[in-house]
Amino acid sequence: MSKIVWLINPVAMPPDREVRFQTQKRALFLANLGFKPIVIGGSYFHNSGTNIAGSNPPLWTQQYNGINYVHIRVTSYSNHIGRFLSLSLFYTRLFLFCKRLEKPDYINEVATIPFSLTVVALAKRLKAVH
Repeated sequence: MSKIVWLINPVAMPPDREVRFQTQKRALFLANLGFKPIVIGGSYFHNSGTNIAGSNPPLWTQQYNGINYVHIRVTSYSNHIGRFLSLSLFYTRLFLFCKRLEKPDYINEVATIPFSLTVVALAKRLKAVH
């Protein structure tokens, strides 16, 4: 059975729109090693003005190039306060809805201070390695 790895990045985008490839490349690398990566990102694409939330629920799954992505509905923003609120909503919804996702064996994240503390608590709650 494959070990499940959550790759948490609030600004991760689908591969056809991604400009920061770090999370996507990590997911492909882990998949090639036999892991089951799940990329968790927000619905708003930073610096693009695009929000794919539409009429989707607060959390939905989609597959791109064989990799599972979980999108969390967040608000669009155009300034620092809006970005902070969007990040707050992302981590709050991740914490609230995490039980709807496959339980991870490992959690890897892009550090988003001070929100990284939420992921530490989440890892303890799910008994996953962080």
